[in-house]
Amino acid sequence: MLGIWHSHAEYQSFVIDNISSLYTSDKLLVEFYSEVLSKLYILNLDVLKPLLKPCFSATGKPSNQQPEIFRSFVLMSLLKYSSITKWVIFLKANAILCCAIGISRGNVPGVGSHYDFIDRLWLENPETLQKRQDSLHPFKSKPRKKFGKNQKQPPRHPGIIKKLADLALNGQSFENRPERLLQQIFAKVAVGPSAKDGLLGDTSNLTISGDGTCINTGGSPYGIKKCDCVSKGIYNCNCHRTF
Repeated sequence: MLGIWHSHAEYQSFVIDNISSLYTSDKLLVEFYSEVLSKLYILNLDVLKPLLKPCFSATGKPSNQQPEIFRSFVLMSLLKYSSITKWVIFLKANAILCCAIGISRGNVPGVGSHYDFIDRLWLENPETLQKRQDSLHPFKSKPRKKFGKNQKQPPRHPGIIKKLADLALNGQSFENRPERLLQQIFAKVAVGPSAKDGLLGDTSNLTISGDGTCINTGGSPYGIKKCDCVSKGIYNCNCHRTF
């Protein structure tokens, strides 16, 4: 169940009460992190609570520090950390960053708590997810042809946009998409307040464009072999793999 949730006003009060002593002991370090401190200080997560509440049961052990874990992920991204394990270790050693997310050094959320938070945000049936991860797919080597500046590779799945458009026109629903909660959070926590503060200009007259920029993930394009070709001395096989 959803436990203690400190409001944005309580968080700001905590930061003000604790940052003074930290500034006195190490002025330069506080100034070094002043930009990320400012960003988190104005990040109002009160709108996050009603979005997350349905992700928790009505009984069981209370899950505390949920807004603090969310700030932890934001700070982790701002400081360009990719490993949750390394991030938690770094956080425990840095009182200023702990203050930035609204906790004391002795009360840092563990690695498991961070991963549990991720699991709650991704709205996909665990059995369906595992089944997809275990499914086998053909291996395709990377294209050898090199493209010059401003040249793009041909689409890997030609016609996919038309297929999606046809499904939408036929009344097919996409509401089961597992990332929808992340999109709702982004809209409520970031886009809405930005529009209210005038950062997006005239919201009744916007031009919106999409970008297909690739992002780095932990997945390997080579997949994971499930065959026994290596034991037979065959290292460059084209057997189906998991991805």
